[in-house]
Amino acid sequence: MSQNITTPEAQVHHLAQELAGLKQLITKGCTSSDAGLDAIKNELALLNEKLNHLSQKAEMLEGMLCDRVENISSRLETQIKSVKYFSVH
Repeated sequence: MSQNITTPEAQVHHLAQELAGLKQLITKGCTSSDAGLDAIKNELALLNEKLNHLSQKAEMLEGMLCDRVENISSRLETQIKSVKYFSVH
């Protein structure tokens, strides 16, 4: 991406703006010329790359969140066992 867009929401918003630009390009009637078709193909290729990048980031974030949830869950289980042990003894 040409801009430094950090949050997933900002990236999705930026991608939506680019898709809107592509829609304008298509609706202008550029499809009748080879140059217009090439421009559309180039835009689609760039957008596809960006979507793939966002998808990879989403998968990475999902993995990180799962790891954190497992870690927190494990710590809570340990604390619950500790509380149960001390409440009995």
